[in-house]
Amino acid sequence: MGCDQSSPVEPEPQPEVPVDPFQALMQQIMALRMDLQQKIPLLITAASYHRYMQTTISKENTVLQWCMKELNDEMVLSAELEYHIAKQDAKDVFEASDGIGTDEEKMGVVIIGRRPESIVITDTIYQSDYGRTLEDQVRGENKTLLGMLTGKLTDFGKFLTYRTMPRTHLIALLVHKCVKGMGTSDYTLMEVLSTNKMEDLRASVEVYAEMFDGEDMIQRIKKETDGMMSRNYGKWAAKLCEFERDESEDVPDNVEELAGQLYAAGAKKMMG
Repeated sequence: MGCDQSSPVEPEPQPEVPVDPFQALMQQIMALRMDLQQKIPLLITAASYHRYMQTTISKENTVLQWCMKELNDEMVLSAELEYHIAKQDAKDVFEASDGIGTDEEKMGVVIIGRRPESIVITDTIYQSDYGRTLEDQVRGENKTLLGMLTGKLTDFGKFLTYRTMPRTHLIALLVHKCVKGMGTSDYTLMEVLSTNKMEDLRASVEVYAEMFDGEDMIQRIKKETDGMMSRNYGKWAAKLCEFERDESEDVPDNVEELAGQLYAAGAKKMMG
């Protein structure tokens, strides 16, 4: 006896249970809470670092203010000490010049042993206290026997005078000595033009004209260094007279390249 095979009965789909909004919200809250709890140590570390940096900066500012105060106090003390020394130096120069004869050793200690900046202060004090510039006083006390009539100075007197002259006047005088008479003192002239500050060199042009009957210092230098035999020397002297030398203390990046160019233009050449 046969029986018909019936097809499998498919289960009826169950109705989808709606998600409870409250439960879903609570799950989101729990997930965010766990995420925040994991970040709490990082926040604590960051807060501690922030407090540390605030404390450090505050201490650094305190130390900086103290250092600035100490520096200002030291600068004031240094200026007062420098003035006191210059005051004593002015007195020593006067005492070295007072009476018959000159105490050259005492005068030399002051003029030779002080920085140019200190001598400027001493000169100001000397003019105020004794009514005469330091240069005039040194000139008057260091003349040769014939110089009593002609004003000629001893070699030591010249040296002391050069030390007391304003820088621009000294430059003008040295340039004039280099170019006057027969020939030119090339080495000294190049040293004057190469080692002095551009500001002083520019100012010395006007001083030169005042000291030497309106003569143009630059034109005189060019005249003395130019000519058929001067070759590149005249060009170099004219270049220096432009007074545009770079005085910055920055070291260029291409030092080796510049050294190579200098070597190739000079020592590497067999001639010229």
